[in-house]
Amino acid sequence: MNQYDGPIVDTHMHLWDYNNDIPWLSKKGKKEHFFEPLIGNYDRLRRDYKIEDYLIAAKKHHITKSVHIEVGNFSPNYIKETNWIDSIAKNNLLPNAIVGSIDFCSEDVEKTLKGHAKSKYFRGVRQALNYDSNPDFQIVNENLFENDIWRSNFKLLKEYNASFDLHIYSHQIKNGAQLAKDNPEVPIMSLFRK
Repeated sequence: MNQYDGPIVDTHMHLWDYNNDIPWLSKKGKKEHFFEPLIGNYDRLRRDYKIEDYLIAAKKHHITKSVHIEVGNFSPNYIKETNWIDSIAKNNLLPNAIVGSIDFCSEDVEKTLKGHAKSKYFRGVRQALNYDSNPDFQIVNENLFENDIWRSNFKLLKEYNASFDLHIYSHQIKNGAQLAKDNPEVPIMSLFRK
């Protein structure tokens, strides 16, 4: 069987500076460990992963473009992460697009979107919506699909021609489908876990 060796667009890559406040990567407390029940111990990730690391890991592949997906650097000042990735993109061939972080329940949603949009690489946002009745599997502590403020602020994405990365569990697919139906002008990318 021939192996593909043509150009590749990495549509989901991450960079981080461990010195930044990244709650899910830290060892601060139980809530910050919400991924461990899902994927197991990830102590190996508790270090810097910068563009140099990515380029070394990717050098055997013909990656011509990439999309940086937020990891929560500088949380909750999400614009700082976009600015940090923007400065990397300006000085390297990658990444070529940015999906920033947002909290649609925040009072600063419009300010955050305006801040992201200052980057020519900005394409959209992501907010984890993974809700489960089992607290060990909750990334968020309520079903945000049912939150009126969240749904109202989500509609702002069309004003910025921005996409949304839908991060949910498989039992939330109907909610995601309804969100897409209610907002046909917002491109939605889907990432879900069982």
